[in-house]
Amino acid sequence: MKILIVEDSPTQAEQLKNILEENSYQVLIATNGQDALNKINDYAPQLVISDILMPEMNGYELCKALRQHERFKHILFILLSTLSDLEDIVSGLESGANYIITKPYHVDDLLGHLSSAIKIHKIRESELDENNVQFLLNGHVYMINAKKSRIMDFLASIYAAAVQKNIELYNTRLELQKLNNMLEKKVEERTAALRIESEERKRYEQQFLEAQKLESMGKLTGGIAHDFNNLLLIALGNLELLNNTLQENSAERNHVKQAVTALERGSSLTKHLLSFARKQTLFPKSVDVCEHLTSIITLLKPALSERIDISTSFEENLWPIWIDPMQFENAIMNIAINARDAMHNAGKIHFEVSNATMDENIKSVGNPLEHDDYVKISITDQGEGMPKEIMAKIFEPFFTTKRMGMGTGLGLSMVYGFIKQSNGHITVDSEIGRGTTFNLYLPRSNIAIRQEEEIITPKKLASLCGDEVILIVEDEALLLKLVFTYLKQLGYDVLTASTGMEALALIKSGKRIDLLFSDVIMPGNITGPALAVEAKKLMPHIKILLTSGYSKDILNQSELTLGEIQHLTKPYKLDALATKLRAILREKSYG
Repeated sequence: MKILIVEDSPTQAEQLKNILEENSYQVLIATNGQDALNKINDYAPQLVISDILMPEMNGYELCKALRQHERFKHILFILLSTLSDLEDIVSGLESGANYIITKPYHVDDLLGHLSSAIKIHKIRESELDENNVQFLLNGHVYMINAKKSRIMDFLASIYAAAVQKNIELYNTRLELQKLNNMLEKKVEERTAALRIESEERKRYEQQFLEAQKLESMGKLTGGIAHDFNNLLLIALGNLELLNNTLQENSAERNHVKQAVTALERGSSLTKHLLSFARKQTLFPKSVDVCEHLTSIITLLKPALSERIDISTSFEENLWPIWIDPMQFENAIMNIAINARDAMHNAGKIHFEVSNATMDENIKSVGNPLEHDDYVKISITDQGEGMPKEIMAKIFEPFFTTKRMGMGTGLGLSMVYGFIKQSNGHITVDSEIGRGTTFNLYLPRSNIAIRQEEEIITPKKLASLCGDEVILIVEDEALLLKLVFTYLKQLGYDVLTASTGMEALALIKSGKRIDLLFSDVIMPGNITGPALAVEAKKLMPHIKILLTSGYSKDILNQSELTLGEIQHLTKPYKLDALATKLRAILREKSYG
């Protein structure tokens, strides 16, 4: 069958031509109605497929012209339309078109409509009756002079096109609904993600504020501890001087001893404060774990609820451990307080201590241990227990399950850091409803435990005397007077200054000075470390001894090395000061 395509768009014309030729139709293209009239006589097609809107002559005009042509008045004529206007129906009927195929079209639909139109057209060619058909559409009355069958065929094609359009519209709506659902889901997911991010940001901001608060508290605490150390040192020093004037085993001497014991507890408190302020370094030594833990538990009982029972179990012949006693006490306190909170102030805490040699059982704790022998301290409570996801986070800084303001989330992270810094290890076992056990593995010490108290005999005291010149620099007047008096009693020639500027003036004066004994923190621009540097420049052979509760940062503030600078932690005993001075003055000078 020959088909004439009338289409002004070259792309659409070629696309339609290829479709038809692939299905065994013979095809010729005309670019508009006038071009079609010029070609139709020579080509003699059986079917015309025409676009409507074209230059020179549109599709309606072409169809009317062919209906007046004697040779082609019965030719099958199909219009291609978007059906965007009801007038297209009337115009199509008036022009004499047989069918309308809507654009855009699917290939299968196009070929199906085309095949049906050809079959029906062959049937209609035998029908000769023509009638004038009058009908109302869109408010207008139209008179169509055509076979009823042609009108029905035309309207049927429009109906089929409308149904097809409706199906496509329905499918489009389904696709739009699907896309809308996907979009809503994406929006919900993103909203949820933003909500989580916002909550995380608020949590981190709160942690940052907590950290800032702790930092401020640490600075304040460190300053308070420094001043308190000076007061303790004054009291302890005067009690020592008084004690030396009293008879042994006298009631007065016993009173002095009790006062010293109380002040030493105060000294312990300042060390706690400095530890919180992160100004204290570790000072490990051999410790009798049984004796020290028993002492800690004695201190614990008043801090915990009266409804909490503490029990202990110590293996015989326990090894000594190599730790910083003060930090060890802090760690035990932190774990015990967490146990108290987990039991809501009522229950039992059990301490079990045993020797542990590194074997497969200990290796199973999940971290390689550096030593062969450890002392294992297990602390078990009867609290609520923890799920695995909580246990995995308990040593993280700022992690806490307590209500806001009830905990900083730093206690257990400080315990973990101390144990690791001490070359030990810590594990946790917990079960919901049955409680929690903390297992601390602390390295065995191979160094004998040294007695802290050393009795100063008259012979020992005599060995601490000297005749060198010592410059004391201390801004606390009472402490300066105390140290001055004590060193004078030991035979030293003593110079004093209350500021770095005064001390520097004495050094520059050319007077003999064998040792500079200075506080670290002083008013003015010249601190103890800065004064030490200047003194070494002016007097290369001078010995340096600095004192402060802040043992950690002495060398960080100074250009001097360990060989040039010595440190004495406050509060110190006067005999400890005397011993330190003699040791330094006997050393070979650097310079």
